[in-house]
Amino acid sequence: MPVTSRSFWSQALASCLLSLLVLTLLPAGQAWAGVDSEISSLLNKQNLGQAEYSIYLVDLTTGDDLVKIHPDLPLMPASNMKVVTTAAALNLLGPDFVFRTELRMIQPAEWINLLPEDQKQFQAHLPTLLVHGSGDPSFGDEKILGEHGKNVEWLLDLWVQAVVRTGVKQFGSLMIDDATFDQEWIHPNWPTDQLDRWYCAEVTGLNFHENCLNVFLQPTQMGMAPSVDFAPSLPIITVTNRALTGRSDTFSVGRVTGNNEIVVRGEIKNRRTEPVQVTIHDPPLFFGRVLADRLRQAGIGVQDVIRAPLDRTLPAGATLHALQTTMPLILDRCNQDSHNLYAESLLKRMGQKLTGSPGSWNNGAAAVRSFLTSRLGASAAVVHVDDGSGMSRENRVTARVLVELLADLYGDPQLGPIYLHSMAVAGNSGTLEKRLNPGADMPALVVAKSGYIRAVTALTGYMLVPTDPAVIPTSSTTPDFNGYRVIAFSMLFNNYKPPVHHYMIKDLEDQVLRLVARRLFPQIQNQAQQSQPHLGG
Repeated sequence: MPVTSRSFWSQALASCLLSLLVLTLLPAGQAWAGVDSEISSLLNKQNLGQAEYSIYLVDLTTGDDLVKIHPDLPLMPASNMKVVTTAAALNLLGPDFVFRTELRMIQPAEWINLLPEDQKQFQAHLPTLLVHGSGDPSFGDEKILGEHGKNVEWLLDLWVQAVVRTGVKQFGSLMIDDATFDQEWIHPNWPTDQLDRWYCAEVTGLNFHENCLNVFLQPTQMGMAPSVDFAPSLPIITVTNRALTGRSDTFSVGRVTGNNEIVVRGEIKNRRTEPVQVTIHDPPLFFGRVLADRLRQAGIGVQDVIRAPLDRTLPAGATLHALQTTMPLILDRCNQDSHNLYAESLLKRMGQKLTGSPGSWNNGAAAVRSFLTSRLGASAAVVHVDDGSGMSRENRVTARVLVELLADLYGDPQLGPIYLHSMAVAGNSGTLEKRLNPGADMPALVVAKSGYIRAVTALTGYMLVPTDPAVIPTSSTTPDFNGYRVIAFSMLFNNYKPPVHHYMIKDLEDQVLRLVARRLFPQIQNQAQQSQPHLGG
């Protein structure tokens, strides 16, 4: 029977719709055949030796698995542990949670019984200043202050002026209440030879200035000691300057464990504009001494700086000033800049909320485990939480768990967008500023968390592929789940050894995402073309 014009075009339309259906329903089958083998080929070319890896990519738009290579192998996540910590904090503390740091004044009758007996007779007639911390990691953070045109001295002056307005010229004590967290400031599984580095800063109930001191070094005359300055400045800082002005920049700046003695060694040649960050010991009392010094400069005396008793209820007093930090800001700094202090503060704060006791690594880990079980069920049983930042080599997680967690947040209309925006944007911000720049070679936007410690490299996040084939995102594109085909991915690599290096694994991660994006983008183009078939005329 001859085919009529009408039946021909009906068959053509049906064929086009069938093609669209096949492309839509079978991305993990026919359309994705060979992707695992292509990625395995990439892995083999790196000669990874005895390295272990867990890789999992899922199309959240369709629910299809795209790539699965050892997805259930528990591995060290490095800073991808922050993916878990921040998700738990967003859920357990809530998107409206705020950290609050307060400066209060307490009259003598309210606090005298808190003092040791030998101090009561000297301070019975004097009020006290009380600083109450809630574990805010951003208190005095120069980067956040700088984004608002301020600095740490502005913050200190804000509090000094609040005290000046009371009209009181002499205080008995400046009391520091840091009991929101426990007194274990250093995690036992952190590298002991790196405890003076910023990423191993002590974690306390009152954090200040990232719990670090900025050390500025400048050369002087050849063979002479370089100049050493600090911010925030404090007269009582001890410096052992064993460095010389020389012909090379081979210096080191460290801190003696257990105190705040700064040691400078080696040679310095060039003038430096950027400081060296060194952790400080006992940040709560350090902050108290800095504030007392600024009060002294303003003509206000403080007889002593002390830690509030941990076993007594403190009087409320009158609030002179309070600083609050919102959850989205904390998440952004934690995930985009991979800031360990922020992750650990979130972990301990969750533990404090769960138990009502001072936040610790133990009760914080329990809070995170509880969150994972409630959201992911039995698959979370393989996760071992040792700290919040991933510095500990005892953490374990799988690529599947991380992707399931991303999928869970993707399906949460309240928390999902906040979480997405907290991560670094490839080619634009944070630790991904110089990676995976979107364009013709990478027709997708990667929003993710990177991770690295010795012999561990990881990358976990979302890849957003535009559903409009005419749109190729740029590094300035604002991440959004709407208008994109959303791929959740996680890649964890452990125990690689030379000649394989960290930068080679990072390049491999980028190659995997480019391969998947380029494979997926033509499908979207084909689907768009097939969805509106040309019927002639």
